[in-house]
Amino acid sequence: MQLLWLPAADQAMTRLEAEPALADVHRAALRTLGRLEVDPFDPRLRTRQFATERYGQLRSTPVGTGDWYVMWMAGPEADEITIAVVAEATL
Repeated sequence: MQLLWLPAADQAMTRLEAEPALADVHRAALRTLGRLEVDPFDPRLRTRQFATERYGQLRSTPVGTGDWYVMWMAGPEADEITIAVVAEATL
């Protein structure tokens, strides 16, 4: 599976990498992204799907640290997923 990045997701990861206080979140996000690359539909990831006006069908996968999530979409092509944002959110 190939990961594609929207600018907001790329900026969020850059911020996580640059802030020492968020080092645990950064490591957890990288681990989650690696798991998404292998099998984004693995039920052990505890991904939830919901609809948004901006993105349509969006999926949210917890990174396992705090309330941080990787928000992503399937596609645009087969074997690709697009990372929309990595953010802290209460769902």
